[in-house]
Amino acid sequence: MRIVKLSKKDPDFTTHVDVRAFFYEVIKNRKPPGRFRVTANKIRQDGLYHGEPLFFTYQARVVFTARAGSGLLPNDDEGHLKYPNFFVIDISTLEEADEDFYRVEKLLHKATGDTGNLVRSQAWNHNFNI
Repeated sequence: MRIVKLSKKDPDFTTHVDVRAFFYEVIKNRKPPGRFRVTANKIRQDGLYHGEPLFFTYQARVVFTARAGSGLLPNDDEGHLKYPNFFVIDISTLEEADEDFYRVEKLLHKATGDTGNLVRSQAWNHNFNI
């Protein structure tokens, strides 16, 4: 399972409305559909696998879930300098959510024994095998 934190600093995610529009409209129209661009060093080259569960969080809430439709790939589109990699979200598995991430963090701690502060950490390269 991978936790993907969406940042208000990204122009696609400045508000909750923007986040919903991104997942319902923008990402579906990319080539390939579901292309999610990633900044450098956010995910190791071998650190994401096809079918991996994804939790997208925004402002301490889980806002969407999905499964990865690919591993990490090199990005060759117009945003490749800022986002040198991408992965594909399996659009057929995309679901809107509205869960308190603090609650999810407690459940993950209980299930894995991990004690990391997932809600407050800035990194999102977390992969839990549960």
